[in-house]
Amino acid sequence: TIPIKSELYYTVPLNIEISWSLNVAGIAYYLQKSGNNTNNGKMRLANFWLLLLLLGMISNSLAQICIRKHGTQTMHVCCPGYDRVKGRCIPYCPMGCENGRCTKPNVCECNEGYKKLNDHRCMPKCDNCSNGVCIGPNNCKCITDYVQNGSGDCVPVCNLDCKNGECIAPNKCRCPEGYRANENGGCDPICSSGC
Repeated sequence: TIPIKSELYYTVPLNIEISWSLNVAGIAYYLQKSGNNTNNGKMRLANFWLLLLLLGMISNSLAQICIRKHGTQTMHVCCPGYDRVKGRCIPYCPMGCENGRCTKPNVCECNEGYKKLNDHRCMPKCDNCSNGVCIGPNNCKCITDYVQNGSGDCVPVCNLDCKNGECIAPNKCRCPEGYRANENGGCDPICSSGC
């Protein structure tokens, strides 16, 4: 929760007062103009949606401004959860937004390539990072005794020769059917009548 500053005695979001009148006035004006056009008796739907979008942007830009009333004095101040920076009210996230940005009070939106870990931290996303640690977007660092293969997967390292076998874990070789482990860590064929 965002602490409300003590000097905010009474706040009314400015966008409620201004944007409602802007929206109503803008729509009424547009309807009047489009209705008077004899060449085009129908209202142009695309232009109507554009008008609504513009009016929405205006009202959104005013959403962070509140009116502070104290007696007869009225001042425009940043609403609770917003701080004034370079003359603008920007959302405030008290815990920060690691690898993201504060889009609303106490709301972090992750940067591209990151996913939400908790309310104030975003962690990098990797498509496939088993046996590794995702240190950046699609940047996987393999854990000890694992290396990246040609496709970017972290595969185990067998320091001993794993000839004819498959390295399934660090220094652990699995022999296929018809082979057995030898003293060098590899796999020799099993010959029933000797080789």
